[in-house]
Formats: sequence, C-alpha cells, structure tokens
Amino acid sequence: MGIFKSLFGGGDTDDAAPRSLTHPKDLQVNDLVKFGFAAQTGISAADFKVTEVNTYHFSAGQEPTTVFTLDGVEGLFSLSLRNESGDTLLEVGKVVLPEHIEQIFPWEPFVDIIEPGSGAHHTLERLAEPDEFTGWTAPQYSQEAGGGDEAYFHTGDYRGRSLPEGKDECEPFDYYLMVSPDRLHALRITVFDGGRSEATLLAYLPLNKLEEMWPAGNN
Repeated sequence: MGIFKSLFGGGDTDDAAPRSLTHPKDLQVNDLVKFGFAAQTGISAADFKVTEVNTYHFSAGQEPTTVFTLDGVEGLFSLSLRNESGDTLLEVGKVVLPEHIEQIFPWEPFVDIIEPGSGAHHTLERLAEPDEFTGWTAPQYSQEAGGGDEAYFHTGDYRGRSLPEGKDECEPFDYYLMVSPDRLHALRITVFDGGRSEATLLAYLPLNKLEEMWPAGNN
C-alpha cells in the first residue's frame, strides 16, 4: 500500500513540510527570535519567545499595526514593523516606569505633552541615560503625533481578517509620539480611559538585527 501512496500523492499529514519563517511579519505565538549585537541593552545578542500577538490601530487612514510581545531573560519587549522612506525597520519597544522617566527626562515638560490644550508641538530633551536604558534614548525629541489623536487596541492577531467595527470590541486610547531628529528613536505615550498611562521607548533597527528566527515546533 505504501508504494501506491507515494506514486499517487497519498500519505500521512505528518510528512508535510515544516513551516518556514523568513520575515518577522510572519511571526506567531511560540516562535523564537534572536537579535544580533545591538546598542540597546536587554536585546543585544539575546533570545526571545513570542508570547502574544496583538493589534493597534493608530489612525483611520493607516493599516493596523501588528505588535508582538517578546519574552526573554531581560524581561518583556515589543516588536512591530515600521515603514520609513520606503524601508522596513524593526520597531522595538521597552516600557519605562515613572521613576525612570524622572531620571531620563525633565518631569514638567514630559507631563506637558499629555496636558489637554497644551498643543501638539512639544519638544523634549534628555537629562541622562541610566545604564539599564543604554541605547534606548536620544538627546532630543520633537512631537510628531498626539494632541487628542485617538487610537484603538485590539486583543489578538488581525492579520488577514477585518478589525471589529464596534468600539465596544476594542480599547480606545490617546497617544503622543515624540521622535528624535535622526528618526532612530522615539517615545510613545499612551493614555487609556480612566487615566492609566504607559510610556514606551522605541528604537528603530534594520531588519538584519533580527539575526535568527525559529518557527514554533521546528526549533
């Protein structure tokens, strides 16, 4: 019977070719990734497991952004893709807590960014870069988005399917984006209903900084 299966295309599904992974846009939960050497502490030459895939919709005129949560020895980081002048870059994020914000940025100018009615042309200068944030900050930032811009967080992976139309099926938030002059660093502040806020330091890296990727089940 085995020879007939081989001749006419039969056979067990276990013989199917393993899933390949050649681009970070195709990452899934439980996939593994490794960064090459990078200036950013915590990710340089480090391995991570993808533990979540969620979706942000920052603007009605933009495509949804798929965000991968990476879990490693140094903690949690976010990974998404950004198009910059025709090039695709890795957008790697590290959440910064309030006690660290005060070490990196002057507090009053930072708070003014999210103050209602304060405008949308803020600038921010770095005070210092603590060792645990080496490579994650820039000397200066200018505001690129914010001042009342509302976006939506959708739990789950919406690649290949439409986002829910009802606002009750997502979590709305206001966001503010500060970008460095060389566009290699950014600071994103998100403010959710009820006042909960989160600041994330972003670094933009070339695709080849993601040195290796292993599909779940193949690694």
